[in-house]
Amino acid sequence: MPKTIIKITKKIKNNKKNDIHLDVYITLLEGFSGCQKLVEFQRVQICKTCNGNGDYENSQTNFCQHCHGTGRSSGGFGKPLQKCNFCNGKGFTSRKICQDCQGQGNISQTITLNVQIPKGILQGGELRLHHQGEQPNQEESQKGIEAGDLYLNIHFDEDKNFVLVENANLYLKQALTINLLDFFAETKIEIPQINGEFLQHKLNAEDYENGKIILKNCGYVGFGKNSKNGDLIVPLDIKIPKNLSTKHKKNLQKILEEIKE
Repeated sequence: MPKTIIKITKKIKNNKKNDIHLDVYITLLEGFSGCQKLVEFQRVQICKTCNGNGDYENSQTNFCQHCHGTGRSSGGFGKPLQKCNFCNGKGFTSRKICQDCQGQGNISQTITLNVQIPKGILQGGELRLHHQGEQPNQEESQKGIEAGDLYLNIHFDEDKNFVLVENANLYLKQALTINLLDFFAETKIEIPQINGEFLQHKLNAEDYENGKIILKNCGYVGFGKNSKNGDLIVPLDIKIPKNLSTKHKKNLQKILEEIKE
């Protein structure tokens, strides 16, 4: 079950019940590919036992608030007392109270939803599920009060291989060890990706800058219609060959002289 933190936001205006905010934690790969996630939380909703009206089996008796238990009420100045219309002259009112919700018409219950997390969602991104917050009871519904909304605040668990930087750029944590001569020979190397696959990349000295190479549009997937993929940033650990023969050194010197010309 995913780790969640529940926060309820009070809604005073717009005739809505309370919104509910959940902090949902997913992996970086789940965010990259999109996923189904089970979220579990407590929500106030209509009591199924009484169907939201608060009345069911158990009786509850209260003094009538209109006649204060006398069973009689004034018909007006100078007129004799008459039977109270609210309690029918009994002085008390009796109501069958639902035992599960204690007559409130709604009850707090554990809700489990299977939610689709879209691919490309970013750290701190928010998903809104309309009318999945607190639910109105029958009386509130008749007054036009709507259910609140459910907001999912997305957070990423730490990934062992990648860090998400500058929104959609992926930074490889472990530097790749590369021989200096591999650049000049334009050797092909395998670069790990977030989805577990490997990208074949041909080394080029022009790509190298400040200890890393940047592969355009090979990072985290873009989110939304107008978004583009981020870049994949790969740090390199350049090793200088130490076992060059005299012949190799002379060949390299010849190459350097040709380059200078």
